[in-house]
Amino acid sequence: MKITMCSPDFFGVKYEINPWMHLENQPNLELAKKQWRGLKDIFENLGIEVDTVEAKECCPDMVFTANAGLPAGDKFILSNFTFKERTPEEALFKNFFSKKFKEVVELPKNVKFEGQGEAFFVGKKLFLGSGFRSSKNAKKELQKYLPKEYEIVQLELINPKFYHLDTALQYIGEGRFLTAKDAFSEDSLKKLQKYGELVRLNREDSDAFCANCIVFEKNIIMSNPSKELENKLKDFGFKIFKNNMSEFIKSGGAVRCVSLVH
Repeated sequence: MKITMCSPDFFGVKYEINPWMHLENQPNLELAKKQWRGLKDIFENLGIEVDTVEAKECCPDMVFTANAGLPAGDKFILSNFTFKERTPEEALFKNFFSKKFKEVVELPKNVKFEGQGEAFFVGKKLFLGSGFRSSKNAKKELQKYLPKEYEIVQLELINPKFYHLDTALQYIGEGRFLTAKDAFSEDSLKKLQKYGELVRLNREDSDAFCANCIVFEKNIIMSNPSKELENKLKDFGFKIFKNNMSEFIKSGGAVRCVSLVH
């Protein structure tokens, strides 16, 4: 596993584009930097390679690198952000990832797609979110860049608090998915159950962004799980690494959001 991160040098709530963001509730920048460094240290101590993209003052949300795009083999499928406030990130990420991948794919501008914020692979299946930040036509467009045997499973998000798939769902191995409370339509939950066991998070753990975690082998890294969830994960055989992401949650993100996995 390799992870790309971006230092929160210019991080802050400069606009409001999701229900977590409030101009009057600003992150403590020094604490955010400490939390970010703590997370990076956990990754590196576990043997995960971390590289970093340079932060830019024009892009306060660039720290959320999972939204940059989707690594797919030797291709990097670049995001088309829904909100104009984040579109300056696109050229910066294109420049960075063009040096890391054989090809950077740019989707048509009418296709809204926000990278690993909305999509992740489990074997030969790509789970893809839609409803708030990615348009339904993203499925057809992404299929063009995947091998024919790959299946795209599109899931509908219905709760604006969980506006990206990675805020509401994570595959943790052995056929299990962490799922945030009230995030998905009933049809999407039924669809998900065909692919594995749903480990339903309670409201406390959902709002603490516990689904927004990173799994590496039998290690799981997340922000502030409840004792109930900790015990459940330990029963599944996980070693839990907790890293408080309180300042990033003020902007609608946590562990997974600041970590692009490839």
